[in-house]
Amino acid sequence: SKPLSMVLYVLNSTQLSTNDDNWLLSQVCEAMNKGGRQAHDRFIFVANKIDAFDPEKNESVSAALANVRRYLHAHGIVNPQVIPVSALLAKLIRLKRTGVSLTRSEKGSLKNFVDLFISEPEMNMFEHCRATLSPECLRNLEKRISEAKRANDNEALAEIYSGVPIIENLFDEFLRKYAVPSKLKDAVDSFNDV
Repeated sequence: SKPLSMVLYVLNSTQLSTNDDNWLLSQVCEAMNKGGRQAHDRFIFVANKIDAFDPEKNESVSAALANVRRYLHAHGIVNPQVIPVSALLAKLIRLKRTGVSLTRSEKGSLKNFVDLFISEPEMNMFEHCRATLSPECLRNLEKRISEAKRANDNEALAEIYSGVPIIENLFDEFLRKYAVPSKLKDAVDSFNDV
C-alpha cells in the first residue's frame, strides 16, 4: 500500500465553522479513526491568524486554542494536533530576508508583529505546542531559539514563535518516519520480486 500523505487542515482561529467544515471534518474524523498512529500523525490542524489576537485586550491565544479543540472534538476528532500559527508574520519575515521590498504597511505590520510576538509570552506559539512535540522536534526548535537569542535576532526568534517552523519540523519528521521506510519497503519488495 502506498504511504499516506500528510494533511494540513487550516482553520481561521478567529472564525471557526464554515459551511464546508461539517462535511470535511466528518471525512477527516473517519480517516483518523481508521488507521492508528499514522492516521493520527498525518493530520495537523493549523489554527491560523493568531496575529489577530492581542493579549493587551484580554484576547487569549490559549482560550482560542481550547475553542479550536472543543470545535474539533464536537466533530468527533479526539486529541488533534493543533498548531497555532501566524502565516502572515512568517511570510513578512521571509520576504524581507530574501530581499523583497516591503510596502510601508507591510513594514509597519512586521515591526508590530515582531514586537508583539517577542514581548508577549502568550504569543509564543512554540510554548503553546511544546507538550505535543517529539523530543527531536523540541531539540531542533530549541536550538534555533538559542541561536536567534545569541545573535540578538528578534525577527528570527519571532519567526519561530509564529508557529510556521513547527509545521515544517512536523513535515520533516513525518517524512522520515513514514515516507522513507515506505520507499525502502517498496525497494526491498521490488528486489525480492526480481
